[in-house]
This record gives sequence, C-alpha cells and structure tokens, in this order.
Amino acid sequence: MALICVPVAVQKPEVLLEKISLAVRGAPDFIEIRVDYLEDMNIDFSDVVSKTPVPLILTVRKSDEGGLFKFGEKVRIQIIEKCIKAKPRFVDLELSINGSTLKKLLELAEQNKVGVILSFHSFKNTPKREMLVQKIREAAQKGVELVKIVTLAKEVIDNLIVLSLPQEGNNFGIKIISFCMGERGIISRALCPFFGSYLTYAALGTSTAPGQIDLEAMRKIHELFYSLMEKKFS
Repeated sequence: MALICVPVAVQKPEVLLEKISLAVRGAPDFIEIRVDYLEDMNIDFSDVVSKTPVPLILTVRKSDEGGLFKFGEKVRIQIIEKCIKAKPRFVDLELSINGSTLKKLLELAEQNKVGVILSFHSFKNTPKREMLVQKIREAAQKGVELVKIVTLAKEVIDNLIVLSLPQEGNNFGIKIISFCMGERGIISRALCPFFGSYLTYAALGTSTAPGQIDLEAMRKIHELFYSLMEKKFS
C-alpha cells in the first residue's frame, strides 16, 4: 500500500503529545512534526521521539519555503541540530541551506544514523522539468536517502511534470517524494505513490500546505485505485 505521512502542526508545546496521539490513532506510516509552528522551542525532542510509536519526520521549515519559524536562521540551525540528536527516522532539510552549514548538518545526521529528506519547494509555480531534475541531481550528490520536490500547480498539466520525477530516482540511486500543491495539484498528491513517490502527505485536521487531502479521503482514493488495478491486471 501507498505510504502516507500526517503532519502535526501546533503552536503550544504542551499540546504537542496530545496531537501526536490523535495522529497515531489514524495509523499513518509516518508523522511529520512541523517544529517551525511551535512558539516555544524549549522541547525535549528525544522524549517526543521515544513516546511516538510511529516513525517521525522532524521539520523546521524556513520561511521562504513555506515555514513559520520566526527566531532567525542561526537559531533555526541550532534547533535542527537538536532535532537530529533526538534521532527521529528522518529530518527534512532544505537544499537551499548554506553549503557549509548543510554539510555539517548532513554529517551530524550520519553520525546519529538519522535519515535526511533534502527538499526543494516552489510556491510560485512548477518550474521546467530540466530544472527540477537538476535539483534532484544536486541533492543526490549530497548522499541523502530521500529527495523531496514540491511545486505549485498553476495548471493541471503541471502534475505530469512532477509525477514523472520519481523515475529519476533510478538514475541517481535515491528515493524521491514529489507532488504539487494547490487545488490543481490534488491529482498528484493523491496519485504520486502510484508513480513511484516514496510517500505522500495527508491532513488530519489542520492542513499545513495548500491542497492537502484529508487522511481518510486519501485512503479511500488509494483503495479505489488499488481495487481498479487488481481488476484490470488480474
């Protein structure tokens, strides 16, 4: 079955574990904690990781790629380091992080045996495929486990560009997550796993990105497609 990640985004640290528990009940394959939403960074992320029975992705998204972190880049990097040392399954880092800083973070992740999702987001449009493949190439050269490409679909046809990207993973020896945001990107959000995307994201209550589909709706879509595929190819 397709892998689904549910983001948890709260402002109050005291309700974080409660929201994670609600997400766990939905039985997702991964839970992403959007650390950048938190208004207080004084959290024991190791405790959060140890108390969560579902693999975690910790994300401290920068503002120019859709994040809400408001304490400055220096502090953000310190929080990312703290997240890595908590040893979640993955941390999500932007490919656009300063080169030397990114190198240090990748080394720290390797030391702590934490997987890295190296991501690129375009909130304005869906760039040409050649440009996105170049981003995948740049990320692959960093030696990460996963590359994430997310763009805004201004036209329905933009979905085809992004849905074609997972095949590039075979060329670079990596796994790829790729889909479009926005109402016109719903198609790729739902169907990207069928095109080779490692996982997709679905909302459980609060949406953290435009066009995000509810978890139960996503599961129903996937069940329908699996059923149709079984009938077609059986």
